Amino acid sequence: MPDRLTIRPIKANDVEPATRCGLGAWCHAILPLLDGYGPLEIPHIEQLFRTFLLSHLTQAKEHEADLMIADLGGQVLGFYCLEHEIGDLTDLWLDPEWHGKAYLEKSIASHMMADAKARARTAGCDCLTLKVLVGNQRALAFYRKEGMQELSRDVDLDTALQQRLEKITMQLRLES
Repeated sequence: MPDRLTIRPIKANDVEPATRCGLGAWCHAILPLLDGYGPLEIPHIEQLFRTFLLSHLTQAKEHEADLMIADLGGQVLGFYCLEHEIGDLTDLWLDPEWHGKAYLEKSIASHMMADAKARARTAGCDCLTLKVLVGNQRALAFYRKEGMQELSRDVDLDTALQQRLEKITMQLRLES
C-alpha cells in the first residue's frame, strides 16, 4: 500500500524535521535574494524556525492560527501556518526535495494550499491572503497558479532578518 499524504496539526516529534524542511526551503528560495546573508547566518535562521514551530506547539490554544504539517507516511515534507481568524497564510515551506513532485496528480504544495483554503473557508474567511518576497519567482508562479492575485507591493522591515524587504501581498477570494 502506498504512503498516504496527510495534512495535520504539528506534534512534538515534528519540530526538528519541520525545522529542517523550513531551513532547506529558506536556503533554496530566500537566501539568494538577501544582501549580506551567507552560511554564517544559517544557524540563526534555523533557530528562528525552531522557535516559531515550538511556539505554535506549546501555545496552540493561545494562537489563533493553525500550524499544519504535510506528512507522507511519517515523513515531514513541509508545513504551513494559517491565521484562521483573518485568512492570512503567514508561512508555507516545503522541503526543496519535494518541489514539483506530485501526490495523486497534484503537487504536495497544492495539497497544502487546498487544506489552507478549506480551513480558511471553515473559519468563515472570504479570502486567503499572503505575502511573498519580490524575486521569489517559484513561489510567485505557484501562488498565481493557485489563483492568487497581486494586491500591492510594500517595503517593510523584516524584524527577524533585520532588513527592509519588498514583498508582494497576494489574495484569493474563497468561494463558499
